[in-house]
Amino acid sequence: MFDKQKLQYLLNLGLETGADFSELFFENTNSNIMEMVGGKVSNINSSNVHGVGVRIIKGVEEVYAYNNDTSYEVVEQLIKQAAGSFSGNRIFEAKELKEVEYENITPVLVTPSDVSNDEKKKYLLEMTEGAKSVGEDIKQIIAICLDKEQDILVVNSNGIY
Repeated sequence: MFDKQKLQYLLNLGLETGADFSELFFENTNSNIMEMVGGKVSNINSSNVHGVGVRIIKGVEEVYAYNNDTSYEVVEQLIKQAAGSFSGNRIFEAKELKEVEYENITPVLVTPSDVSNDEKKKYLLEMTEGAKSVGEDIKQIIAICLDKEQDILVVNSNGIY
């Protein structure tokens, strides 16, 4: 990722045409789903969302742009294009970035990527057997295991880092 100085520069680029606020949202999210119907795995799907979002606000108007390429040159061009949606001169400077630490009130006990598909399948089978044990009135059982891991970095012209 970029150092604070580069992030500060990018945020100020967003304010170049008179905007009140600029923000960068970097993310890398991995999602997995396993579906079991009647005790048999019917679907396994994995996806990745990776990229950067740029948000610039001037008054009541807002511009948002996104790109999957998080290289410095692409992010710089993206924020210039978004800022170009407004006309005017810089009014504000981005505040100095200060890292904010948040208390983790819901710590993760098991990271989803540490659990194998075989373990997830076993868990779904246990759920299926538990549902079957309720009685003969249960005719079809669909069990789904969904997990997501998301890494983000949010910085904005108010100094949030």
